[in-house]
Amino acid sequence: MSFSIDLTDKVAVVTGSSRGIGRAIARALAGAGADVVITSRNPDSLQRVKEDLETLGRRVLPVQLDVRKRNDIIDMAEAALDHFGHVDILVNNAGMNIRTPALKLEWEEWDAVLETNLKGAFFCAQAIAPNMIQRGWGRIINIGSATCVNAFPDITAYCASRGGTLQMTKSIAAVKATAAARPARVSTSWCTQASSNT
Repeated sequence: MSFSIDLTDKVAVVTGSSRGIGRAIARALAGAGADVVITSRNPDSLQRVKEDLETLGRRVLPVQLDVRKRNDIIDMAEAALDHFGHVDILVNNAGMNIRTPALKLEWEEWDAVLETNLKGAFFCAQAIAPNMIQRGWGRIINIGSATCVNAFPDITAYCASRGGTLQMTKSIAAVKATAAARPARVSTSWCTQASSNT
């Protein structure tokens, strides 16, 4: 089954887009005609992605972003709006996982996973959504996984963060004022790529 989506004149932000799922999403959006803001904690890792997307004839803005840092999120939103004038699509893809038995999970490990997967996604949405609401159109896509609804051993913090992603998305979608932004969650299947350094 094939389909096509025309995203000409749309601008998309993809967090954690230097590799893996995020890079594939950024490429698909660019292939559909969108200009793309690509982000990573490591700005050097974005150069190859930028060059790749530019071969598709799209404008690309690389931005350093650690979604655990509020100032980074604010700076990213401002950079995207300053450069393109608007943002139509936000894909909250940045994520991490720490595999360790629940009784051995450290405080800092719990915080790192929840701040990346859940807190960061919420505050990225909060930073971008007002522009979507003002313009009357937008899409916020929160990437989840099977752990949004199913629990697995040794990834307790990850399961908690993804269950939170599901409920956060539902809660934001239930707010009438955010209707123009149309939040949604997409669950991915297991990936072989390590997800601890996105």
